[in-house]
Amino acid sequence: MLKDPSPSIHFSDFGESSLDFQLLFFSNEFLYIERVKSEIRYRIDALFRQHEVQIPFPQRDIWFRNNKPNL
Repeated sequence: MLKDPSPSIHFSDFGESSLDFQLLFFSNEFLYIERVKSEIRYRIDALFRQHEVQIPFPQRDIWFRNNKPNL
């Protein structure tokens, strides 16, 4: 990741169960950009854990319906 121009973060939207951000950065690692993005995500996750930031995951209830009588 290049330091110039510097990375920037934009608060892009309110999600269903999230606050959505976009991280914009520049890199010379064009062929390995997916690895660079993964490393950034791991670093963000580590910092969230260090600062006790928890990500809310949607909770779903699943109901199973059985129309057959019990034998």
